[in-house]
Amino acid sequence: MMSLRKVTAFMLAFMLLLSWQTTGFAKKKEDSKRTEDGRIQVTMEFDDLGDAQWAAASIGKMKSKDVFQGYEDGTFRPNAPVSRVEALVTAVRLMGLEEQAIAKPAGAKLQFKDAKLIDQKFSWAKGYILVALENDLIGETEVQLKPDKPASRVWVASLLVKALDLKAEALAKMTTPLDYKDRDEIPAGSVGYINVAAEQGIVSGYPDGTFKPNNKITRAEMSALLDRTNDSMLEQDGSVRLNGVLTAVSFASSGTSVADSVYGNQDGQLTLRTFNGDSRSLTVSSELLVQQGQAFIPASQLLVDDAVSVMVKDNRVVDAVLLQKSQVSTSTAGIGALKLEIEYTDGRKVELKFKNHKGKNEAEIKQKHGKTDKKLKGAAAAAEAETILSRLNLTPEMTPQQVIEAVIRTFELEAAEIEELEAEIRFANGYKLEVKHEAGASEAESAQQEEGPAVSELKLQAEGLDNSKISIKYEWDEDSPKAEFKITQEDKSSKLNDKDAARKIQQILDQADLTEQMNEEEIVSSLLKALGMEASQLKKLELEVEFNTGVKIEYELN
Repeated sequence: MMSLRKVTAFMLAFMLLLSWQTTGFAKKKEDSKRTEDGRIQVTMEFDDLGDAQWAAASIGKMKSKDVFQGYEDGTFRPNAPVSRVEALVTAVRLMGLEEQAIAKPAGAKLQFKDAKLIDQKFSWAKGYILVALENDLIGETEVQLKPDKPASRVWVASLLVKALDLKAEALAKMTTPLDYKDRDEIPAGSVGYINVAAEQGIVSGYPDGTFKPNNKITRAEMSALLDRTNDSMLEQDGSVRLNGVLTAVSFASSGTSVADSVYGNQDGQLTLRTFNGDSRSLTVSSELLVQQGQAFIPASQLLVDDAVSVMVKDNRVVDAVLLQKSQVSTSTAGIGALKLEIEYTDGRKVELKFKNHKGKNEAEIKQKHGKTDKKLKGAAAAAEAETILSRLNLTPEMTPQQVIEAVIRTFELEAAEIEELEAEIRFANGYKLEVKHEAGASEAESAQQEEGPAVSELKLQAEGLDNSKISIKYEWDEDSPKAEFKITQEDKSSKLNDKDAARKIQQILDQADLTEQMNEEEIVSSLLKALGMEASQLKKLELEVEFNTGVKIEYELN
């Protein structure tokens, strides 16, 4: 006889299939199947994915979020080009603005020169176009929308950067050189958007070193780009990615009826041991779809010893991927992302970018010496990055100085050879560390700088189990420090600004006596002690500390 949990999972999978058939998606193969370990997978297959299987998971994810659709004949047409209007519609949906689009009046007037064409052929999309205009997704100089024109790589990259509300960042990078071989084909007004899209991991160049800005985006490619943009949106919303192994899974709930279980109205509790060795207690909805290869399972079918990559906000899982444990590399599992730049005194430059994207290692390595540029991408770069990370052996407990020493040791350098070194590390437990080292700076000099206080910038947001809140913002300036200190308790707030706040915060920093040689745990512990608080009293903590040497440490407890 099937257990209640398996019956619940089966019913949930069945109802998910029914619900997807009523959300406006076109006809497609929707089925459930039992895996070797007894789980029931929800599969969303089209008749024609063929050589686009690489994008099947992204297509499924975007369908599950009601962002992308198939066709009435049961096909997805993955290699067909995406039109501009289709790209706009998917961006608006991904931003969660579809209800606003649907609510727009059908008689609303558009000011494009091809407004008549839109009214005749794309009246169904007018609401989406209006919302896109309101959210600055369409360029100010575009007098025609050209809704049926295939969307190009450069156009879609710009669109998705705007959807992330990163236009200001793009404008600031308009003069940052692109290193693609065909960069001359990229419009000057798009350079900043391509820079930001690449930094966000949304787009990348081709193996031959080109970007091919005018290539048409296919429906499969659009699904993948939307999936990556969704990851960035979750991070912008305050979510943190954690990677690790589940050590406890429970969906039992006292007083929960069988009906509640079947209809998915149930939260579960997970204990995740991150690949850095610490544990996190998380809440997850049994209805959350967890990606498993090219299919999905309800979160209620997660098991102890599963390796997962999850996005977490306020201790709640908002996105999850089931990893294949056999593919988890022990040398890189503890690192979520790494960006390392080394500039040598003789002019050489080395740049390493590494990211564990839902269990898959991605990397790019660049070397510049004079006029000679070398770039390594794809599997070769990932393999080389794994070797480098294995030698670096980075851990969240390391101080910035220890990171610098690890880099010098791994790359077999002398400190005198380094003009500048910068590193940004995100660990599997969500902890972020930024390190900066410049020529001539020693550990002792860094600790004894007399240009100002050791901490140049501090941001702290904390919420207690009793719902009390404390907010600290501090930026040191010799003439007039910028500061704000606010405490909220039982709907009553007290707030200090400017000099009064700066004086109070400086007292706290003096008592905490923070140094860049401290590790994450020591910094958090010292600050909380100075504030008269304990970590066990908190349900949320966000902390950013920047030292006057440029070293920056970020910490989040959700």
